[in-house]
Amino acid sequence: MLLMVLLAGCAPLGGAGGRCNATNCGGCCDARGTCQLGNTASSCGARGAACGSCGLGLICSQAMCSVPSASVNTGAGGGSTTSGTGGGHSSGPTGRAWQELTSGTRLRALHVTSADGARAPLTWGLNVNAIFWDSQLSLYCTPVAQGVAAPLCEPLGISFDSSEGGEFVDSACTIPASTANDPADLNRALAAAGLPTSTVTHLRLTNASGRHTYFTAMRVPSGAPRYYRSSETSACVASGTFDDTTWAAGSSVPATTFATMSVTRE
Repeated sequence: MLLMVLLAGCAPLGGAGGRCNATNCGGCCDARGTCQLGNTASSCGARGAACGSCGLGLICSQAMCSVPSASVNTGAGGGSTTSGTGGGHSSGPTGRAWQELTSGTRLRALHVTSADGARAPLTWGLNVNAIFWDSQLSLYCTPVAQGVAAPLCEPLGISFDSSEGGEFVDSACTIPASTANDPADLNRALAAAGLPTSTVTHLRLTNASGRHTYFTAMRVPSGAPRYYRSSETSACVASGTFDDTTWAAGSSVPATTFATMSVTRE
């Protein structure tokens, strides 16, 4: 059953400069087609790429999601250096807690390894620095803390948009359309390892207070009619067709569907 989403105050994408892209935006393009600086954890990216939300514990530095730098960490048992000497243990960038993921019974960690024993978490693009296989849902996920009471391991195959504005797939402007990062590069690495590949499975909407709601993602065929809500009349206005790969909100999915995580510090 499709969820009715009523939006107002939305201006059409594009304008004199055209839709936000690498030619007219030095930062990143948000879901509404607006150019952002691309230097915040909630909107991180550069060169007209789609803005992304940095994962749990990460910051946006030079348009890339990364771990925060730290020179002093308090280790248990009296240690207080990044090496964890003096009886303590490291919990900073040079310590194991920052370099490896640990599997649980439901979430299985993905790593890259080398022949000489080097090991690090598998990453994807600028915004995903930790990937798990959710064995209950049979999909890949990444920890996300923004807009939720407790971090969730959100599906990696997720489409995203803001319920405050954007494009729609129906003439009543009730079914929002959204975009997603192309998992092609990630899938090449997964397929080479003999692992299942990633597909777009869910859509995430974010309201003005930063709260996320989730839906199944429905593929919008190329050439399908596109609509937006006029900021002047609040009418739902046709604006051509969808040429890029787009998804629409399907049935509602409760957040409790996804694995819940907690924030801890070693």
